Amino acid sequence: MCGIAGFTNQLDKENITLSAQESLRLRGPDESFYFTDSNITLINTRLKVRDLNHGSQPFSDSRKKYTLVYNGEIYNTDYLKTKLSQFKISFTSTSDTEILFWSLVHFGTEIIKEIDGMFAFAFYNNEKNQIIIARDRYGVKPLFFKKDDHFSFASDIKTLTLINKEKKINPNGIIDFLSHNYISDKLTIFEDIHVFPQGHYAVYTDQSLTLNEYWDLPKPIKNEVDYEKVDELLSKATERQLVSDRPLGVFLSSGIDSATIAYYAKQRNSELNTYSVGFQNKYFDLSKY
Repeated sequence: MCGIAGFTNQLDKENITLSAQESLRLRGPDESFYFTDSNITLINTRLKVRDLNHGSQPFSDSRKKYTLVYNGEIYNTDYLKTKLSQFKISFTSTSDTEILFWSLVHFGTEIIKEIDGMFAFAFYNNEKNQIIIARDRYGVKPLFFKKDDHFSFASDIKTLTLINKEKKINPNGIIDFLSHNYISDKLTIFEDIHVFPQGHYAVYTDQSLTLNEYWDLPKPIKNEVDYEKVDELLSKATERQLVSDRPLGVFLSSGIDSATIAYYAKQRNSELNTYSVGFQNKYFDLSKY
């Protein structure tokens, strides 16, 4: 988990940047850096998982033509790196950040639909004064944005309220919360702060934001369940998420989902750690399971 944020420049950008960094620190406690020029400020707070000594962000090329801030993990980095082999790139790290960066440099938005992972990122082209923003297919990684005279985005709403001082409560968000104890994924508690939709990317240039869908959940072709295929998919899906330079673990509850993940993960990693949360209130306590 990392934190990202960015905004087209405002008068008080230094104080805004410091406030945003501090707000995102819980998402990325290991390091925090930012990039800024006359057009935009990009912020990243990092929780180090892969390539602990490299892959710091914002990630830029030597000429600062392109800059990336990114939260998430890319699972098909070998595939992307193979596609990049034609360009004879001298990689400086083994991080998925750098592979994502060069994929966007050379293939642009067309590569997004080929990325297998959970992610939210912003990619800045300095020469075009253009920002590409994208969120993964299922919306695992959070991303929010605001568009008025300026454009801003962040991994959480709190950070956006620090970047944008003016905000207005959304009555429909209040109704959602009081009715369901949560706010639906199409709304936020503020009228002018929006959820960036899953399976989409956007291009921001010349104060215009264009939203594009690159993936949608496919409709099932048949009702029959192929149990061998389900077993194969679950095994592969778990295996590809076990890439880490940190110790791995699984949170266990009484549910079949966490037990299933632990089963497949244990087959690939015999030193897997498992954790459960216990409560004094027996109604909430799942540790016995």
